[in-house]
Amino acid sequence: MERTTIPALATALALVASGLGFIPIAMGLFGFGEVLYNIDKSPTGTRIKHKISRIRPTRSDFRQVGGALARGTVLGSLLGLMPGGGSVVSSMSSYVADRG
Repeated sequence: MERTTIPALATALALVASGLGFIPIAMGLFGFGEVLYNIDKSPTGTRIKHKISRIRPTRSDFRQVGGALARGTVLGSLLGLMPGGGSVVSSMSSYVADRG
C-alpha cells in the first residue's frame, strides 16, 4: 500500500493545509459566547415612550458642541500627522481633552 503526501481534506484549500491558528479559534469562541450571552440578557420591557421628531442637529446643537468640535478637530489633525501615532492616538487624545 502506497501513501501519498497530499492531505486528504485540504486539497483545494491551501490555508487549511497549514493548520488552524489558536488565536482566531479562541476569538471566535469568545465572540460566539458573547453573542449568546447578549441574546439571553436582552432588555425586556424597556421601551422609548417619546417619538423622535427630528434627526438633523439644529443651530443651538451646533453652538453647544462647537468648541469641542473645533478643539477635537485641531488636536486630532495635528496628532494624526505625526508618524507612528495613527488615528487611535489622535482620536483618543482629543476625546480625553474634551472629556472633563
